[in-house]
Amino acid sequence: MREFGTGPHAVRIGGLEGDGPAAQAGLREGDILLSLGSSNIAGIDDLFRLLGSERIGCETPISFLREGKIHEASVCALERFAPG
Repeated sequence: MREFGTGPHAVRIGGLEGDGPAAQAGLREGDILLSLGSSNIAGIDDLFRLLGSERIGCETPISFLREGKIHEASVCALERFAPG
């Protein structure tokens, strides 16, 4: 990803929930998530940490890479429930 000036860390989207927050934000499978809010994403653990309870129900800006171009959108995180 250095050729895009994004640095070595990001998260590639491998799949989306049909009508989940990421899909509603316009993200697609294969997009590369670069930042959430004002924080760069250094990996999947970082992404989960950044999606903490303070972001639930709040619109948060994101940037992502698609087809060699950086795009911006916003996502509204929802609380995840573990199957029980």
